Amino acid sequence: MLIDLLNGMREKATENSSNTEIVISNSLEMNHELRKTVGVIRENILASRQSILITGYAISEFAKELIDLLILKSTQGVRVTFLIDKDVEESMFKAAIKLPNFKVYRFNPSDSYTHLHAKVMIFDKTRAFVSSSNLSYNGIINNIEIGILTNDKNVIKLNDVLGKLVSSSYFEILN
Repeated sequence: MLIDLLNGMREKATENSSNTEIVISNSLEMNHELRKTVGVIRENILASRQSILITGYAISEFAKELIDLLILKSTQGVRVTFLIDKDVEESMFKAAIKLPNFKVYRFNPSDSYTHLHAKVMIFDKTRAFVSSSNLSYNGIINNIEIGILTNDKNVIKLNDVLGKLVSSSYFEILN
């Protein structure tokens, strides 16, 4: 009986060691318990204490509030790394690229048809938000977009993959 109890506790601890939840963007009134993309992004930016890594394919003026929040976190000592596609307007990062803890890298492939299409956010190398959502009004609020927020052991591997891309010749630093 004691062994069964201990095994049950071990199984429960293993289940709780990795938490993945589904996150949704939409303007539809759906009766569900899924969290909204914009809230998950804000919450995790605010909770970050060491580092934030973000990739962006399409970023509109709607994301200015999130970029301002990232700027604030960088002034508080959080290292922010933003990987943007070659077609993203860099002017929205004008204030950010002057800060020592805020690095912006532009995708610079040798093939003109290749894009950085990933939509990934990694917070403190422990939590990752992977989504179909672009950083735009439609991507965060209007479209039906689905993603996951996870603290799975693979978050560090995902961070390493993106880090290797940055250290390769695929990106150029803007600041």
